[in-house]
Amino acid sequence: MESKKLYLGYVNVPMYVELKAVSFAVSTLPKILELYSRRLVRPERIIIYSDCDHIERLLYTDSMPRRVFMQEAVADLRQLLAEISKELKGYDLIVSYIGTEKKHNVYFSAAHNSARRVLGKK
Repeated sequence: MESKKLYLGYVNVPMYVELKAVSFAVSTLPKILELYSRRLVRPERIIIYSDCDHIERLLYTDSMPRRVFMQEAVADLRQLLAEISKELKGYDLIVSYIGTEKKHNVYFSAAHNSARRVLGKK
């Protein structure tokens, strides 16, 4: 597990912070997958879940936010996804919305609890 504290100028814009968090997750994939290269079984598909309900529309369509700094964040993430996808041949890399059922979703619970620990909350 790897983490990084982000110092952002737009911390009051949750979508911007979410895009930066997804970018961080994508950028750590080569290092994580290197660990799998030593194992007999390796994943075929990598799904990075986001709690942004329109993350797929932002990343996989021509849709862009109105604010310039948000457009830059989306463009940077799209470029990073393209670069990492080329580097990770043989893997299916997807960024997807985690869904509306968050209460009983183990991925959501794990991410939520980890984020609270980073912030020093219980």
